[in-house]
Amino acid sequence: MTTCYDLFRMVVVGPDSARPHGDGASGETTPGDVVFLQSQQALLEQTAAGAPLAEVLAGIVRLVESRSSEMVCSILLLDRTAQVVRHGAAPSLPETFTRAIDGAAIGPEAGSCGAAAYRGEVVEVDDIATHPYWRDWRELALKHDLRACWSTPILSAERDVLGTFAMYYREPRGPRPDERRWVAAATHLAGIAIQAERARQIESALRRSEAELRAIFEHAVIGMALIGLDGRYLRVNPALCRILGYDADELVAIGPVRITDPQDLQRNAQLAFELMTGVRASFQLEKRYVRKDGASVWARLSASLAHDEATAEPLFVVAMVEDISAQKRLEGEVLRSQRLDGLSRMANGIAHDFNNVLTAIQGSVSSARDELPAEHPALEAVAEIERAASRATELVRRILAFSPDAEPQRALQPLAPIVREALRLLGAKLPATVTVREALDQDAWVLADATQLQQIVLNLAGNAIQAMPQGGVLGVRVAVVEVSEGDAGALVGPGSWARLTIEDTGIGIADDHLDEVFEPFFTTRAPGQGAGLGLAIVRQIAEAHHGVVHVRSELAHGSAFEVWLPAARPPARGVGEVAIAVEPATHASGVPVDPGTLPVLVVDDEPLIGRLAKRELERVGFRAEVHDDPERALASFTASPDGFSAIVTDASMPRLSGFELARAVRALRPGIPIVVISGGLWNRESLEEIGVSELLLKPDALRELAVTVRRLLAG
Repeated sequence: MTTCYDLFRMVVVGPDSARPHGDGASGETTPGDVVFLQSQQALLEQTAAGAPLAEVLAGIVRLVESRSSEMVCSILLLDRTAQVVRHGAAPSLPETFTRAIDGAAIGPEAGSCGAAAYRGEVVEVDDIATHPYWRDWRELALKHDLRACWSTPILSAERDVLGTFAMYYREPRGPRPDERRWVAAATHLAGIAIQAERARQIESALRRSEAELRAIFEHAVIGMALIGLDGRYLRVNPALCRILGYDADELVAIGPVRITDPQDLQRNAQLAFELMTGVRASFQLEKRYVRKDGASVWARLSASLAHDEATAEPLFVVAMVEDISAQKRLEGEVLRSQRLDGLSRMANGIAHDFNNVLTAIQGSVSSARDELPAEHPALEAVAEIERAASRATELVRRILAFSPDAEPQRALQPLAPIVREALRLLGAKLPATVTVREALDQDAWVLADATQLQQIVLNLAGNAIQAMPQGGVLGVRVAVVEVSEGDAGALVGPGSWARLTIEDTGIGIADDHLDEVFEPFFTTRAPGQGAGLGLAIVRQIAEAHHGVVHVRSELAHGSAFEVWLPAARPPARGVGEVAIAVEPATHASGVPVDPGTLPVLVVDDEPLIGRLAKRELERVGFRAEVHDDPERALASFTASPDGFSAIVTDASMPRLSGFELARAVRALRPGIPIVVISGGLWNRESLEEIGVSELLLKPDALRELAVTVRRLLAG
């Protein structure tokens, strides 16, 4: 009759060949066998409880060694990657021996254990002193009084070699049947222990891997989702919830289709179909999602299909969603800026050409007026033409002030007229529901670029109007404020300041946004209603003028922006022009000459302006040599650098600009006076570096030309 104990022995200990039987002759179970089986059960329980592998293997070795005092045993583990054996357990072997064979390479004749691991079969060496397998290890073994070694591979359930179990004896001999059964039981136990440890390691690695993947998924800064083959979300991460404004349960319930912008739905569906049908392995798409609050958000969607490793069947789609709304806004602003820059340059070119026309008109009208008798009836018409030309001149100068090439022109000027002109320009945008209240101190003077200050007013007033959709009051004030050393909480340092205040009675700004309003691209407006650059530009201009900007606001009660600029002392009143004493011109040699002796070189690619300049100069006694080709003019000057009294040149000309011509002339004759006529504004320091003596602005340049040349020649 088969008892439960027999079943335990069959399952745990293994087949009959692995069962220990006293001397192996009678087949009867001895008390020692029972102890042996109980010890095996204890080792199996240790393994199941997760005891350290080294502890279990040492217990197996001691269990076998307990059967005979004549033998010592060891377990070596196979390192498949390095193809070497590693120390597992050998409590009774000398440490010097175990340390020496730890890491030994396996091979067909690499000792008993190395050969057993290599061959996957039992290797029994009856005499180490004579066996060829021990050629490389013989001296070490004999030194430790080891003469016989039988090594058995430890196998997995799949018959893969996991290590070896070795029995050493101190005299040459072969194994008995009962010793073979002990080894069979030991390798069976060791195989279970090693596989259990490896399973625990794999399980632990999987848990770590799962934890790492979960952490990546949960804490990623970009949106991530797993999408089922039915097109619904299986799982979404917090970043995706933040991007789309839904919580995870809501997204899983509604799915990706309902939150995709209808304009992108067809393209998205086509790519998803190609992914599911194997046409493509992955795809990337820039698309728009509709947030829970109804706002549209641009995102870059990257999707790939995950497959089962064993069956290659598709499992789900891995989707990554990156919010690129800010990038799209920036791209839009760059495109808008490029368009504006193109328009600005086109307008600048038109303005320059128009300036030439105005210069010719004013020059011709001025000449006609001078030729007409005092009571001539045409003088009134001439005066009207001049007034119209003057208004056109002012418009052209406004256009040129916004040229991308124009440099800031800071001049001492009152702030009130600048503000008033900006408000006049804003008039077309001013709704009837908005009332403007001005309080402009006429004594507030600044050293500033008028165009840039007008930009501040336009930006701040434009924002104020936007903040009052139902109408309200737009307050604009200019005042001079004296700040002393003891002023507590002053926004600026001590001194005299010109303060520009623009306030509204609109919706106001939340406290948590007050620190962000001056950041580039920050805006509370809906997409397409503003880029968030206006206030950043205001702060940039104010700081460039050594000023500061401050904002006060309260929700539902409006906002007030203060721009503080260093105040300047106004010029003394009633000071007239100082007459310039005109002395005779002097040649380069230092000899006084008549202005008419040496010609003035006039260079302008507009022949009419060249002729008018020649006429203006000749009216006061100068001679002029006129060229409409700057290269030919330079050649003429190069041929005779001392043959001209002064140079008059247009700034913008093809092939060679007036400034390039000035540099070339200065290199040949450093002291010659050079007058540049321009339709645009230029920084005076830059002109002095080039060598320009005087800059005359069109279209008034011809009126001032003769006087300017005479003054320069007079030194």
